[in-house]
Amino acid sequence: MNRKIKIAAFNLRTGALKGERTYGWTDNAVTDGIYHGGGSYGSAFLNGNDLYIHQGQRLALYDFNNYVPGAEPVKKWAQERYDQRSPLGLVHQDRVYFTDYNSHGLIAMKLNTGQYIHFDGGENATVQAAIFGKGVYVGQSDGLLHAYDLISSKPVFTVRTGSREFAPLLKTGGMLLVQSGGKLHGIKLPASLN
Repeated sequence: MNRKIKIAAFNLRTGALKGERTYGWTDNAVTDGIYHGGGSYGSAFLNGNDLYIHQGQRLALYDFNNYVPGAEPVKKWAQERYDQRSPLGLVHQDRVYFTDYNSHGLIAMKLNTGQYIHFDGGENATVQAAIFGKGVYVGQSDGLLHAYDLISSKPVFTVRTGSREFAPLLKTGGMLLVQSGGKLHGIKLPASLN
């Protein structure tokens, strides 16, 4: 099935259309006649000069500054379980990020290898997740907050908050602020996560 995405440029002052670019691909996935849209189907985001387009079973990278109609991507990666996750439109520490529809867990794909890393609570759903510096922080429905090293994906520490509720996580200086169950926890972070 042939698919495409159009990217339009507008004059910010007048709102006039300045031009359009069309990026196309063929999606050979067997979908049994079911239309898929959004999520990992046709969404795109720009990171500097790198245009990432989720093309069904693959993620494609284009050089945005050197647009050539009909050109092949500069690089492409196979997308794992593309119908079960939502792209976050984020590149950080040479990784692209997604959330899992079922567990709400955070998934990172290494751009150099295409390897996927899952940061989730296993049997316990992720309630809140954040990435700061070299750390990934996952608060889950059993009240535990796990910190992982983003580069190695190894666990660094776990905090028992005593509540299943988590507000958005914040970081200031070398401290992680966790609001959970009406309490505010301040956690001094190891230097390796900054």
